[in-house]
Amino acid sequence: MRSLTPERKNKTADTIGISQIRKHQAKLLKNGEKNFAMRKTLVVWRRFGKEHGEGSGFRLNAPEVISAHLQRKVEAFRQTPEDDWRWWQLSDEVIVEKPFADVGFGPSTLIYYLPRRDWAVVENASLPGGLGKEWSWYVHIGDLAYDPIYDCWVFTDFFSDVIIKEDKRTHSVLDLNELGKVFEMGLVTGTEVTRILTATQELIDLVRAGDFPPTELRGCQKMFSSFPCSALERTDAGA
Repeated sequence: MRSLTPERKNKTADTIGISQIRKHQAKLLKNGEKNFAMRKTLVVWRRFGKEHGEGSGFRLNAPEVISAHLQRKVEAFRQTPEDDWRWWQLSDEVIVEKPFADVGFGPSTLIYYLPRRDWAVVENASLPGGLGKEWSWYVHIGDLAYDPIYDCWVFTDFFSDVIIKEDKRTHSVLDLNELGKVFEMGLVTGTEVTRILTATQELIDLVRAGDFPPTELRGCQKMFSSFPCSALERTDAGA
């Protein structure tokens, strides 16, 4: 599976800062846009069956391995400076992340988590493998749930992905072979496979009907399109 998970080892000042967010939100409220109450939050990713590491294939990991994997991520992300915070809950339907520019992410990339749809929608993705800039949307099928143990949201990536071109109609489904493999290994049940395939098909149906991106995203896109461009552009940490 192509990994577009929001992880970053080397910090780059490439995200919307908390002070910029507050200033822009105040501007929106002044202009009468009261639908957005941006609350600081946190999302960590779990690659199901890969909690032990990315390079060793899939396996059914023990609960303590999964817990240690998530705890390391939470502790690392909580060290993010206040003004570089990049996870924001906009509503009950949408959480947005502005990731650092890295493999899979460019300076204008945004990740929208939609807990009611089992999707993490990456806008302005920078896909590896020479697929080209026209494939600007990358949607991960997965489960987003709040975990009180870690006091944050956990997005569990469920293998199936859909990439979508700029025209918002041309699309391709990826990594169904991995879903079949983990099913054969007993990592997922038949009921879970049905859930994953249903979420994938619902996304494809939305694209084919010309209704992508989903309605939850459209207001968010409007808000971020009015955000100062400088906040979305890459700046070097030492500058």
